[in-house]
Amino acid sequence: MARQSPSDTSGHPAAGQAPRDAPARDGQMTRLVLELIRPYHRWLAIVFIAMLVEIAMSLAAPWPLKLVLDDALANHRLPDWLAWAHNYGIGRHTLGVALFAGLATLLIAIVAAIATYIDNYYTTSIGQWVANDLRIRIYEHLHRLTIPPRRAH
Repeated sequence: MARQSPSDTSGHPAAGQAPRDAPARDGQMTRLVLELIRPYHRWLAIVFIAMLVEIAMSLAAPWPLKLVLDDALANHRLPDWLAWAHNYGIGRHTLGVALFAGLATLLIAIVAAIATYIDNYYTTSIGQWVANDLRIRIYEHLHRLTIPPRRAH
């Protein structure tokens, strides 16, 4: 690791050394990021909910197969807690259980696809909105800076 020589008083760290004010800069960066995303906190909540739905659908995906293996092949009927499905035309036999499992698979896939779309759309949009806000802040900051007069040769 290179050391800074005593004669070097430029204030810049030598190569390979972390600057002393790195934690302060990290805190400033965190505040900046939080300030930039603050206007979009409702959209971020939608993204978070969509992610939770995606996780739930990923966990629910194997469940229809369990229905087929445990209930259609063994019991030849739906479990008691799914008896309400018989009111909607699902038969009380092996084919009815298989039909219910197929419909459940389709429903899980549709809900997962919608949640994934919402997640991707709003994540991308929020990223673009934040980047645009940052560009505007930089542009406004540059306009506030004074430019030294140019000297003639």
